[in-house]
Amino acid sequence: CFRLTAASGACLESELLFGVAPWKGRYEHICCTVPQHYAEHFGFLQEADIRFFDRLVEMETTLRAGAAADSAEVANIVGASSPLTNVHAQLNENTGMYEWVFYDSQCE
Repeated sequence: CFRLTAASGACLESELLFGVAPWKGRYEHICCTVPQHYAEHFGFLQEADIRFFDRLVEMETTLRAGAAADSAEVANIVGASSPLTNVHAQLNENTGMYEWVFYDSQCE
């Protein structure tokens, strides 16, 4: 599950990224069970309102155009109202491709 900011007492964050907020009621109990194999249904990341991989390509295009990973432009792509603080993007010098790290503040 993709998270942005903490929600007190809730398993999932209050603001979810990549358009997954409408799915919270359906999947919160699954996302909060760790480990949970095969948590989302087949094709979940390709849902029209999520488009996870398409959004990663849009994020890469925006970064290659000169935007910073914590810019409002990148935040808008994933549906965030503020710059991303739990996402790190780095250009791999060897491959020329961007590598993404999504931090989960609840992981130990």
